[in-house]
Amino acid sequence: MGVHGTINKGQLTLKAMIASLDGKTVYEGEISGPAKKAEILGKNLAKALYEEGWQTYCGCSHRGRNHKMTGMVYLIGAGPGDVKLITVKGRECIEKADVIVYDYLADAHLLEWARPDAELIYAGKQCKDHTMHQWEINELLVQKGKEGKIVARLKGGDPLVFGRGGEEAMALGEAGVPFEFVPGVTSPIAAPAYAGIPVTQRAMATSFAVVTGHEDPTKAVSGIHWEGLATAVDTLCFVMGVGNLPTIAEKLMAHGRPASTPVALVRWGTKTVQEVLVSTLEHVVEDVEKAQLKAPAIIVVGDVVNLREKLQWFDNKPLFGKTIVVTRARSQASAFREKLAAQGANVVEAAAIKTSPLELFDEDKRIINNTKQYQCIVFTSGEGVRYFFDALYKEGKDTRALGNSKVAAIGCATARELQKYGIVPDIIPVDYKAESAVEALEEELKGRGFRIAYSTKSSSRCNSTLFASSRYRCRYFAFI
Repeated sequence: MGVHGTINKGQLTLKAMIASLDGKTVYEGEISGPAKKAEILGKNLAKALYEEGWQTYCGCSHRGRNHKMTGMVYLIGAGPGDVKLITVKGRECIEKADVIVYDYLADAHLLEWARPDAELIYAGKQCKDHTMHQWEINELLVQKGKEGKIVARLKGGDPLVFGRGGEEAMALGEAGVPFEFVPGVTSPIAAPAYAGIPVTQRAMATSFAVVTGHEDPTKAVSGIHWEGLATAVDTLCFVMGVGNLPTIAEKLMAHGRPASTPVALVRWGTKTVQEVLVSTLEHVVEDVEKAQLKAPAIIVVGDVVNLREKLQWFDNKPLFGKTIVVTRARSQASAFREKLAAQGANVVEAAAIKTSPLELFDEDKRIINNTKQYQCIVFTSGEGVRYFFDALYKEGKDTRALGNSKVAAIGCATARELQKYGIVPDIIPVDYKAESAVEALEEELKGRGFRIAYSTKSSSRCNSTLFASSRYRCRYFAFI
């Protein structure tokens, strides 16, 4: 909340603004009167703003002249490719955004952090294949900002390193839409690092430059100072330069760079599909054509390229070069995907299973409200745990509703999920076989009733064995 006051000839004018809790809406107000009644004027203005905000919250505001919507556009560096290289602030902006406008080079896994109701807009641009022109992107950001939306604009690498973030910011500023830059890890440094190539090295390279390999086609004369770059800078990193590689190599050699200078191209740097080609200025064009290496790639020129032989670390992991398809439910696949990716695998998620909560009927709700009557509650999966507690919370209850009931978990993953809700299972069978589960439960059950939280799609022998055991008064409840 902000308040500003001015006094002119004994008259006090107060101007104030207050934001809604979610930060999306700003309410403004103004009041004038005798300066000696400043306290009363202040209280009246505060009351008016409070009432306007409350009416809007309840959905009954007419939004008078003092009300306006204010958005915010975050121009975010999405990093060089590896989803984990985005900044903490970048992720926070994605998580709270109403709208996400993302580029071709922004990793798709970043969108997993988006709100379920967020609007996702692809604005990717490849060579000669533009989903949207730059002016259209500018207009889109302005439009969404003026609608009062929080916008996350995801741009590969850093938004201000050949990312045209400055152009988008100027369009927003001219339109009066607030914006912020969120810097990112830039690919001209990160991609060589993942290839085992440092852009600087003591006694070898004390300077480096980042150069565009694709200038504005409307320029009559090149803005690249080839004579200085060729000999005055130790390491050169060209972005968007694969299509102009013949010109780059020719210009550097023509202006004094030795033909034997090492050159590396790093394609899809930092991602598990990364490709690296090492050559020299003299032969690089021919080698790239033979390898059919395409954009996007970073071109690194300089003696530091030779350090790859000693510093290669990413593309020699045990599973690098392997593509593994994971068919588990998406909610279960992430941890498995990360373990595979940590070993260098390119993981493709093709979820063949989807879990969703079933509708709860009166009988189900009655069971939820009487969990204390059961001596033991058995959970057969992590999904069963999550949906059980979702149903419990919807009934206005929490873990205290379980009372003194024993809790059994079939499997370590189920046990870990229970621990997230503050519950340490009393019973965890030594293995996941139905017989072992029954044996582990026998001492706790002793002929009394118990509850099973399970999946209706499960073919678990544990479920069928427990149901078939007539010694136990078994009541079951499917949550998914």
